Amino acid sequence: MENSSAHMTSGVNGLHSHSGDGDLKKIQDLEKYVEELKKELDNEKYKSQQLHCILEGSRDVKDREIFRLQGELDSIHQSSLTQDVLCQSLSEESNNLKRQLKTVSSQCQELAKKLEQKNDHKHKVSYEI
Repeated sequence: MENSSAHMTSGVNGLHSHSGDGDLKKIQDLEKYVEELKKELDNEKYKSQQLHCILEGSRDVKDREIFRLQGELDSIHQSSLTQDVLCQSLSEESNNLKRQLKTVSSQCQELAKKLEQKNDHKHKVSYEI
């Protein structure tokens, strides 16, 4: 794998001498992509080595890793349950606020109608005088 990435890098580097300015951006993007792939490959190699060590390790090492992973899974599960409860609570609060807003809106419309009627009545009285 290292050979192929080195080959890709040398191939990309060789393009510098054959390309125009318009292709320079593409080449730079390809070089960035190759570097990212190298980093991902290194990361995957590290993970693979860790797993290999665990698999080759004693039963005690395997049991500790299983216990650790179960603890992590339990923590994620508990976090998920907490998030569900919080979402439900927020949904209920949102519905309560919507109902309150609807009530306040209705009250405001009623008050606006009464004010309009009062103003209309005042204008009628002032015209009569």
